[in-house]
Amino acid sequence: MFEITPGSNPNIPTKSSSKAAVGADFSSAVIRPSRMLFLLESSLYSAGALSACMALIPLSFRQFYWSIFLLLFLTALGVIVCRRWHARNDAHVTLRVHAGQWYLEREKNECKVKPIADILLWSQIVVIPLQDIASHKKYCIIALQDSMSEDDWRRLRVWLRIGLRRI
Repeated sequence: MFEITPGSNPNIPTKSSSKAAVGADFSSAVIRPSRMLFLLESSLYSAGALSACMALIPLSFRQFYWSIFLLLFLTALGVIVCRRWHARNDAHVTLRVHAGQWYLEREKNECKVKPIADILLWSQIVVIPLQDIASHKKYCIIALQDSMSEDDWRRLRVWLRIGLRRI
């Protein structure tokens, strides 16, 4: 159930990419925002809003400022959910590996990236922490089964299990 992909730890010295085995390249996979992850996030925000209402509505009858606090909290939650909705509908990302170099394409901009921590590979989720080599900006790619095609999902999981061991 729990698997951390070997060879993805940046603290372990890796072999030169010129010595990478044949088949270590990964053709591009398109990763879209996951609907299941958005629904899970939304349900957690709803549970937070319900808990806040249950805790603060009785207090708002005694002191007026609790109702203002509750209104501000619910407004902040609404803004967060709207921002997550827009992020869910943002453009997809494309991940590929060629000649030992990782490339990430977002919004028509491609950059070289490198894994900065262990890659988490479970049966239902893949988490790939990456860092842009030029700007040092960090990305965390979260892929679920509904965020990519079945073929891309299978190829990514097989490559992460087998392909990284050859590098």
